[in-house]
Amino acid sequence: MGIDKLPFIRAIGLKNNGLNEIHEKEVLDLMSQSKIRSLDLSCNNIGGKNFPSKIGKNLRDVSTHFVWIDLTQNDFTYDHNAISVILSGLKRQKELQYAGLTTQGP
Repeated sequence: MGIDKLPFIRAIGLKNNGLNEIHEKEVLDLMSQSKIRSLDLSCNNIGGKNFPSKIGKNLRDVSTHFVWIDLTQNDFTYDHNAISVILSGLKRQKELQYAGLTTQGP
């Protein structure tokens, strides 16, 4: 059963699910579902070479429907470009009330 078969779903919590670059396509597809207004991706292994930038590009170029999104406690360490793109994408969310993002680095 795909998410398209669940017409009234608005919030998805995927906290602490071990998500990483292997799950990139599924996460980006989920983010592109305009009916999903709240998404918790915190406490995962979202990091690596391209995944954080792709999340940022999705937020910036595709998804403008989030009211609540949590990306805290993922490994965005030292990926300043990805952080910048994510922040740019968060600014484009039309009704955003909460955004969680933690970073590390100098």
